[in-house]
Amino acid sequence: MFAAHARAGEISVRRDARYLQWRYRAHPAESYKTVACERDGRLCGYCVSKVQQAGDRAPRGYIVDLQVLPDAASAGRLLLSHALLRLREQGVRVAMSWERPAGPEQSAPRKHSRNRAL
Repeated sequence: MFAAHARAGEISVRRDARYLQWRYRAHPAESYKTVACERDGRLCGYCVSKVQQAGDRAPRGYIVDLQVLPDAASAGRLLLSHALLRLREQGVRVAMSWERPAGPEQSAPRKHSRNRAL
């Protein structure tokens, strides 16, 4: 179970299996791709992405959820790289993400954007 890393005064969502099933797998109008990372049989993170067609322009990619456990920050980089590779394979040239204010996974997008383009 993942809980958003909230600071005082912030609202967060507890991301358990039931919530994730409802939010991403059972969504009636959107199609999401999920990749998970395990270490020694233990789930340590996941990344959810989607592609949105943009009419006659190139499709847009979205990283809609990226979560890792506090002791698994390196999983964030692995998950993000894998999600971006999948998006690129689907013709995406621009990927967007919503940055959460806190959490170990926040270093992954910053490190990735400094090192290479999509």
